[in-house]
Amino acid sequence: MTILVTGASGFVGTRLVERLRRELGGGARVIGWDRTASPAAHAALGIEWRSVDLTDAAAVDAAVRADPPRRAFHLAGLSSVKQTEGAAAATYAVNANGTQHLARALRAHAPGATGVFARTGMVYGSAFASGEPLSETAPVRPLDAYARSKLAGEIVLQDLLSERCPVITLRLLNHSGPGQDERFVVPSFAAQIARIEKGLAEPKLSVGNLGAERDFLDVDDVIDAYMAALALADHAKGFAVFNIASGRLRSIASILDRLIALSPAKLAVEKDAGRMRASEIAATRCDTAAFTARTGWRPQRDFDDTIAAILDWWRGRV
Repeated sequence: MTILVTGASGFVGTRLVERLRRELGGGARVIGWDRTASPAAHAALGIEWRSVDLTDAAAVDAAVRADPPRRAFHLAGLSSVKQTEGAAAATYAVNANGTQHLARALRAHAPGATGVFARTGMVYGSAFASGEPLSETAPVRPLDAYARSKLAGEIVLQDLLSERCPVITLRLLNHSGPGQDERFVVPSFAAQIARIEKGLAEPKLSVGNLGAERDFLDVDDVIDAYMAALALADHAKGFAVFNIASGRLRSIASILDRLIALSPAKLAVEKDAGRMRASEIAATRCDTAAFTARTGWRPQRDFDDTIAAILDWWRGRV
């Protein structure tokens, strides 16, 4: 069975590829797409590598035509609100148009292939204001270009692909782990603390809104969800959407407190207006009962351990 993974050299993609190789062994041929990673990086992952730019429709079509997958994991895309601020055109080019290019290519050259598509729970947007855990049938009211571009991709998949290829869409909330870059809140704090500990920065920690509450998963719990979706793919039909979350809220302040408690450094915490978001959502709650009922998936890891591992990773990094 040929399995395609877009974004294969990314933070999540590298872990997914490793799990596929470990659990499927010689039973699967894994092909990884990435626009910028070197062949040497992919060789280390033990997969076949293709340099494919999702914004190039012809290149995407040619790559799928050459190696039609039986399963496709679409992880590539602009992956954070911060990365997409002030860049709506580029955001749509990758997250919406890139998804459309892949959908058209799968429809044309891999009919019957099942796609597992990484989307975001932030498509619920202002609907989170209800304070209740939102199911997949809740209204979608995205508040920024990042979430809107992800929702546009969902619509493309439902309308353009699902009648020929089953589509499993995973709406993911926050996930983190060692190796994630500083655009995201936990590694941002951890990296700053690691530099302060090494004397590479002043003992001042720059932060945004500490009052926001978020649902955080360990990245390996997300990989478990992808593998559960792979098993679900054997009997998938049409278009399905599932929430992936821990079911537990944590304030950003509590994560910062945990990191500070793990460090011997004496530091001051300073608010930075540049880290504040105009469309800040107070709390994100999602109901994952549908995915659990279909697959048995549940988070297994303690996020306090994840926080400590992220700090240790950045200590080694700096």
